[in-house]
Amino acid sequence: MESVNYEYEEDLDILYVNNNLNKEKVIDNLVFGNIVIDFGEDGKVLGIEIDCASRLFNFPLCFHQL
Repeated sequence: MESVNYEYEEDLDILYVNNNLNKEKVIDNLVFGNIVIDFGEDGKVLGIEIDCASRLFNFPLCFHQL
């Protein structure tokens, strides 16, 4: 199983979940309000970006320090 990386930018309140460890090219994306899902050529989800993430999740204090 591949590992998934994530990054939270506190100043912008954006959470990005990266499932693209092989640096595949993003060929399409799907937007649902403040959520963007990136897709690769084979339909694999390569990443998910969530704007205003703190409204959807209750982040623990240690998460903000990553």
